[in-house]
Amino acid sequence: MLKYYVIATYRNLKKRPFFLMLNVLGLTLGVLISTLIALYVNTEFSTDKGLAKSEHIYRLLRNSVRDGQDYRVGVTSGPFAEALVNDFPNEVESTLRVMPTDGLVSVNDETHYNEDFFYLADSNFFEFFNYEFVYGDASTSFTNPQSVILTEATSKRLYGDKNPINKTIRLDRDFEFIVTGVIKVPVVKSHLDFNMISRIDVIRNFNFFKQWWSNNLVTYVKVSEASSQTKLEALFPGFMEKYFGEDFIKTGRKMGLELQKIRDMYFDSDVQYDNYVHGNIDTVYIFLWVGIFLIVIACINFVNLTTAVSSLRSKEVGVRKILGSNKKQLLTQYMLEAFAICGFSVIVGFMLVEILLPQFNSLYNLDLQINWFNKQTIIYGSSTVLILVTLSGVYPALLLSSFNPLNTIKGKVAASGTMSALLRKGLVIFQFTCSILLFIATLVISGQMSFLSSKPLGFDKEYVVLINNNNQDLQSNLDLFTERVEQVNGVQTVSTMTGEPGGFHDTNSLHLEGNEDGFAMRTVFCDASYFQTFGLEMSTGRFFRKDNQPDLENAIVINETASKSFGFATPEDALGKRLKNQFADSAFREIIGVVKDYNFSSLKDKMEALVLSPSRRAWKIAIKLSSTNVQQQLADIEVEYKRIVNVYPFEYQFLDAKIEAMYNEEVTQKNIFILFSLTSIGISCLGILGLAAFTANQRSKEISIRKVLGASVYNISLQLSSQFTKLVLAANLIAWPLAWLFADEWLSNFAYSISLNPFYFIIAGVATLIIALLTILYQSLSAAISNPIDALKEE
Repeated sequence: MLKYYVIATYRNLKKRPFFLMLNVLGLTLGVLISTLIALYVNTEFSTDKGLAKSEHIYRLLRNSVRDGQDYRVGVTSGPFAEALVNDFPNEVESTLRVMPTDGLVSVNDETHYNEDFFYLADSNFFEFFNYEFVYGDASTSFTNPQSVILTEATSKRLYGDKNPINKTIRLDRDFEFIVTGVIKVPVVKSHLDFNMISRIDVIRNFNFFKQWWSNNLVTYVKVSEASSQTKLEALFPGFMEKYFGEDFIKTGRKMGLELQKIRDMYFDSDVQYDNYVHGNIDTVYIFLWVGIFLIVIACINFVNLTTAVSSLRSKEVGVRKILGSNKKQLLTQYMLEAFAICGFSVIVGFMLVEILLPQFNSLYNLDLQINWFNKQTIIYGSSTVLILVTLSGVYPALLLSSFNPLNTIKGKVAASGTMSALLRKGLVIFQFTCSILLFIATLVISGQMSFLSSKPLGFDKEYVVLINNNNQDLQSNLDLFTERVEQVNGVQTVSTMTGEPGGFHDTNSLHLEGNEDGFAMRTVFCDASYFQTFGLEMSTGRFFRKDNQPDLENAIVINETASKSFGFATPEDALGKRLKNQFADSAFREIIGVVKDYNFSSLKDKMEALVLSPSRRAWKIAIKLSSTNVQQQLADIEVEYKRIVNVYPFEYQFLDAKIEAMYNEEVTQKNIFILFSLTSIGISCLGILGLAAFTANQRSKEISIRKVLGASVYNISLQLSSQFTKLVLAANLIAWPLAWLFADEWLSNFAYSISLNPFYFIIAGVATLIIALLTILYQSLSAAISNPIDALKEE
């Protein structure tokens, strides 16, 4: 019996190669893109999965309220860890400090490079987090205060395939470490991203490490099983009052603590200063729904085409029933055909995934991987076939097997019956609704990205080169270096600062003379050239003067938003008022100028109050170049750099490139949505192409009679295409309000965004209609220009 089913399935599929091709192509495209989406979604949701060794491990956050909004900070200072263990011995089992840093790595006094992913951590790091050791082991490899653990990739880069245990590595010429272990990087994504990790003991005696307000590391807390997150958090107010009570009075602001689960970290991008890469949960869910829609759209094609051609198989059904086939046998036959088509489509789709995955990763800056032989992938593949067969095959199989044999023999079964026709129309409308929705989303995201790239930021980002002031040679000779670079032909200005626009801006407590309230504001410490280097504009007053000692000691500048935050009616009212940074200043400074607001952070964020304070403190060097001979200027700057810095490599970054990188996630979203919308429209058009071909075939005699009676090719083509035009127009009416809601919600993530232009909706609707009409044009014209005798002579 099974052999008969297989043979019958092969013959039936072979009879209609055109419809078979459309079904396979649509399902294959759906499987291909949906599988890529599934890989992305799985990767995102798997981040940090299995990383923590206990469910009782949390990250410690500082929290407060700013401008009526919760404000959480992901970094803490060194003293928190020991104080928590000492103060709460029954609630806190242990704590861990992790400090991301960087520095010059030297191996055998030969290999010198800047390592940007170097971690310092307490000795119990591997008691908190799961890592597989290639060399060494978790229990002993991190006991030596001079230990350094390498990732497997870093070990191969430095030592090839040799065992690096007991090799020596030097960091910044100050710290010497011994390689005591090599670990594998987890297959799943992790918020912990390092190439080397060493003991935090090397900085334990530094002054900043002992200061409560020097927040530059992450503290993890393992809560004892006898306690809980809620119980420990209830004790935090007393803890903060004990260690910060006097500072709270001094600053006029209070701060609290809270615990965050490790698994919640990745999608929580609202935490400030945590320096981790975050995912966007909304984007993941959007992609997940898109993947589902694409599969459904592909299945709709199958259902539409199968039900449409059901009349062509009605007599086959009637004959089989008269010869003794029951409904169960017919149902089995048609489900087997659906299984063959869906199974083949899944296999081809998976083959394309394997072929195209590297290109997909490269194009969209992703790192998706797939193992075809693990349990999860096998379950996914089997489930995909089952879902496709269920969605695509059940209804057509039930429809075909339900035909009355006498009616089918008499030719009384019509594929265009009321219920069948309504179902097909509804499914086509659903297909194009999804396609138009994705099309509009793509246009909105593209428009927003264009807006962000062209919006004036309030400062000049072009031809500004950034150099990190992160080595001793440069730090001790900073004035000499800036003086020499200023003499380089083409260099316009050189400035030093703690953070450039788009970079780090700390939050400090400010006290306005005569006002008892404390103000938390973003702060940048900079020299007098900062204003000119970034092309800022003054709203009123002036900026700092170079080599002016009174300015260095007594002056301060604020932005317009800060002026409003202090309660001044106009920027002019702020001039002459006195302001004090509670932790950086020993005396009040006079506000000598108000700079016009400029976007010193992402355009996703609203404008914040900013205080610019004169200082020789510098973590960054910004060099404004002329627009000509840029490469020669860079080469000359490198010469001056190497005259001062011996072994540290010369590395730089252009400011405009750094700011552009702030929106990489949105650019990737845009590009992926383009792929989604094209795929959705393509699958939908495959469906109406098949329906158009079937309609033209079914109405061939009608068309021939119309031609004999004088109908033109244009009229016949219009008649055939009008029904599909109505369906696409109906899809627009449904898709537009849904797209408006989606776009409005997505744009709300940006403090600065485009307005929703009706042209986005019109363009998407018209473009989709044109594509649909072009798709059925060939079938319409073929039917319209066919010889009527060919159709009529059969009667």
